[in-house]
Amino acid sequence: MLVEFALVLVPLIFLTLGSVDIGFILWEQIAVDRAVNAVARCVAVDPCRTKCANIQTYGAALATSIYPVTFTETTPGLAGCGTRISGSLTYRFMILPFANRALTASACYPRQTRFQC
Repeated sequence: MLVEFALVLVPLIFLTLGSVDIGFILWEQIAVDRAVNAVARCVAVDPCRTKCANIQTYGAALATSIYPVTFTETTPGLAGCGTRISGSLTYRFMILPFANRALTASACYPRQTRFQC
């Protein structure tokens, strides 16, 4: 009986930790998506950059993430897209600590012309 329990326990532990890991990675992806959307909206609505002068510190305050998120800003020149904000972080798995996964998100809001500096 003890041998059977030992044989079942190891896969059960990996299955449980894997499920927790999947939950964490989904939570991290949602945190990156929401922070990137908030930073992109702030950049589009506030052309003077009074609230979001530094997108790294503004985004880090909004990201409810365990790992640090890196934000980048580009001007793609697409019609209807003002400034594209991208965010990325590297997620480290609990079960396989040597396996990392890059999580990315990007958002672009049209520049608001009714707000002037």
